[in-house]
Amino acid sequence: MPSSPPRIHPGSNEPSTPFKAADPITLRRYLTEFRPEIPDIASSARRSPNTRSGQRYGHTDIASPTEPWPEFSLDACLARYGGLLRSTTVSVALPDVSPQKGIAKKALASEKSVTDYVTRALSVHLNRALEATAGCELCDRPGDDVGVPADRVALLFPSSEIRLVADIKVSWKWCSAWAAARLKSGRDVEFRQALSQVHCYMNAAGTRWGYILTDREFVAIQRDGRRWGDIKVAAAVAWETDSDWTVPLAAWFLHKLAAEDDGWTAPTLLARPLAAAGGEPDFGAEFAGKVVRQSRKRSQRSAATGGGVQKEQKKRMQIPAGARRSKRLEAIRLAIEMLDDSDTAV
Repeated sequence: MPSSPPRIHPGSNEPSTPFKAADPITLRRYLTEFRPEIPDIASSARRSPNTRSGQRYGHTDIASPTEPWPEFSLDACLARYGGLLRSTTVSVALPDVSPQKGIAKKALASEKSVTDYVTRALSVHLNRALEATAGCELCDRPGDDVGVPADRVALLFPSSEIRLVADIKVSWKWCSAWAAARLKSGRDVEFRQALSQVHCYMNAAGTRWGYILTDREFVAIQRDGRRWGDIKVAAAVAWETDSDWTVPLAAWFLHKLAAEDDGWTAPTLLARPLAAAGGEPDFGAEFAGKVVRQSRKRSQRSAATGGGVQKEQKKRMQIPAGARRSKRLEAIRLAIEMLDDSDTAV
């Protein structure tokens, strides 16, 4: 008997998306045959540091190299839920995503355009798959709906309990391949910075699982909650792949794990250790691209006011001159390194 059309969860304020009825197909086919074409990256897309948040999180929270999570895989998904994927049917046509490549007006140029695209490409499809899954009351929603800073959350209805958190990044600012970057290089710092941000959100929500989604890949993350920053990072799942291990299937697998009543939670650590907050300095992130400009502005203000920058000088005097010079040199080195990197996307 064909499955019923997707229903809207109680309390949802997101309008329903029109759907087309179709002959029933298995849930596995529904999740593996949807392969949207990924847009090009516009030449105007500019790399800049990922989000910073003072003392809440930072790249030093995450050890390098990160611990792998090999258990998150196609084989593991099929071993656990293969029967469910084969027996569950969906009677909604696959979403229709128009051609994207080689069309200048559809090229991705900003975080907003990436967020709009990947949400449109994945969220509707994922939610329909979750709706069709027996006993799965999760729904992918914007974090703003429940007042949290994460870009996406998986909510358990009707309680609106957060079971999963995620952040959306652009591929020219974050890439899973940067895990192999030289320690403390610009790419290493940015790779671990984004992971620390998602880890902070996971810790605050008390969840075991989260993920990073870009316009090129999906990366699942597991947190044990034993120590701050103690995470495992799964191998990336590419949007464009010939394998059955697609982004929609990987996302569904992670959400299905989070929907189980046992195992989805991990201890919430009450405070970030001072050692993490005061570890290796984030020179490149905080100062890259700003050092020369700030120095020039200080000189101009000093010349114009003849000493009207005393407050700023007092603040700077709290840092030894040698440390200030080292900080500027390190910042310039990392800025140049980031500008010289050419392989910015997967």
